[in-house]
Amino acid sequence: MPVERQVFAYFAEARWHSGETLFVTAGTRIDDIRRDALAADPDAFVPRPAFPEDAITSVNPKISAAWYVRRKAGDFTKLRASAGTGIRPPDGLEIFFTDNPSLKPERSRSVEVGLDHALAGGRGLIEVTGFKNEYDDLIVAVGSFNGSSRYRTDNISNARAGGIEVAGTARIRFEARAPVDLELRGSYTWLDTEILAVDRTTSAPPPFAVGDSLLRRPRHQFSVDATARAGRLTAFAQGGGRGRALDVEPSRGTFGGLFYSTRYVVWRTGAAWRLHRGLELFGRVDNVFNRTYEESLGFPALGRGAMAGVRVAAGR
Repeated sequence: MPVERQVFAYFAEARWHSGETLFVTAGTRIDDIRRDALAADPDAFVPRPAFPEDAITSVNPKISAAWYVRRKAGDFTKLRASAGTGIRPPDGLEIFFTDNPSLKPERSRSVEVGLDHALAGGRGLIEVTGFKNEYDDLIVAVGSFNGSSRYRTDNISNARAGGIEVAGTARIRFEARAPVDLELRGSYTWLDTEILAVDRTTSAPPPFAVGDSLLRRPRHQFSVDATARAGRLTAFAQGGGRGRALDVEPSRGTFGGLFYSTRYVVWRTGAAWRLHRGLELFGRVDNVFNRTYEESLGFPALGRGAMAGVRVAAGR
């Protein structure tokens, strides 16, 4: 049976600044979500009553600001912050298999604050960001939550996430026979997520327990990127990895229980040689150390691989 739905979105944004010191951006998104009536399906494996037409209008504001505490000759110190809300309407599958005619969108609230500090004439940059997200009205199968809802599915689950990200960039020039420009960038993210109790209960949706982390959200994650340029030659090395993350068996989902996917670190490297303007030879090696790892449980990543080619760019 088709589920007919229309989603209209309207945007408005305003920007204001005071000289070259303070910048503020404020915006609003209005979502108008309409679903046509659904006929009853009493013969289904899970019978569904008739649903009347449904219309939801949601206003989701967002505001961000940046203040340059200090700014001169490529060096600056900038404070920044932003906050906003968002929604995710039920998808077609969630609508089709529920007996809840008033299933609502999932909602989120987010806020982040940060500090950027540039030094050495812009050749160095340090960025620190703290963030927090809250998720409410998450759609969940009610199951055995006595008294929480009379429907098979409802907007009664909740979760939160927060953490801090630190990143740094350095640009260095070496004067040898030919100048060599080196750019280094690294980042680290510490993420803390938590599944909260279902509304009006002290339990979490099975098979989770209150306090479990969200799926596929590792607590530790990092990346390193180094690029060197000398004349027509450009070379790079990139690495990254994460700690273990809570996951599910891909065929059965949460019905198959919870598992931890293992931590991993993987590297890639490559180079490019510019033969002529718009013509370049390049090559790279992925998974240099031939690590065995899975970004998502049950989906093994490729082993070591190499690629070489010619890049042609046509310009005016």
